[in-house]
Amino acid sequence: MNDPHRTATARSAGERNDFSFIIAPAPAKTAFERDHHRAKRPVDAALIDLAVALTRRQKLCGCDAIQLVSALTLNASLTSQDLLPLAFVAADADLLAAAAAEGLVTEDRSSHL
Repeated sequence: MNDPHRTATARSAGERNDFSFIIAPAPAKTAFERDHHRAKRPVDAALIDLAVALTRRQKLCGCDAIQLVSALTLNASLTSQDLLPLAFVAADADLLAAAAAEGLVTEDRSSHL
């Protein structure tokens, strides 16, 4: 965590989720804006804001928060059009737990290996 573009604060176990990270919004935006050209889908400020808010509710790192917020956004679009909900597939237990807590249908890919 020595990267000046990524700042995280660990909160004590008694506060929430045993151990969670909150990404400081300004440095996170700077890092994502600098690196977004490598993404298949550009990461805009609104998506980053949603990801930062998600890290306050769930035990996630920044990249996982972006992944989950993207899935939540897509799922909302699908279900608003009366389409089937997104199935969120991952092998990370914390990410799967956060996705389920946020209302997504989840599947642990490691259970299929």
